[in-house]
Amino acid sequence: KVVAFKMWTCYFFYGNDALLVHRLWDTRIGYYQGKIYSYCHEKPLLQMAPKLLDAGYQLVIIKQTEEYPKNHDADKTRDIFQVLTRGTYSENPGLTYNSQFCLCIYEHGDNVGLVYFDTTTYEFYIGEFKDDENKSNLRTILTRTKPSEVIYYKKYLSEETKNVLKT
Repeated sequence: KVVAFKMWTCYFFYGNDALLVHRLWDTRIGYYQGKIYSYCHEKPLLQMAPKLLDAGYQLVIIKQTEEYPKNHDADKTRDIFQVLTRGTYSENPGLTYNSQFCLCIYEHGDNVGLVYFDTTTYEFYIGEFKDDENKSNLRTILTRTKPSEVIYYKKYLSEETKNVLKT
């Protein structure tokens, strides 16, 4: 996970995250009080995020939660605002429609339970079915939805199902 702190109209990255962002996005590196940092503005972040996500990282965006603290010298309260993954990132939202599904799967014997949701329209589907040894029903759902991200517990998935998900 790479953590970005939003301050004003910029996103700041610190430590190893700053070095990674510098390497992938060619941003500037700075030093302040012995700490390394890098930053970028709002618009380039959304344009450069796919590079980071394609490299297998998740982007966690932290924002200030209180509007104007009474004491400007006091510590600001910050919290996680958004987590971007390959399954949840939508390029150019509102301009075009391309379904982008995230799939959650659970298996118990022959029964397969799943939830898949479209991250562009915020619709989700819940289902359960009995599958054969060739995993035909699961393969059909994977072909139709083409999920960009699959979430599962390792201990609740057979090796055959994991192999189907890898293909």
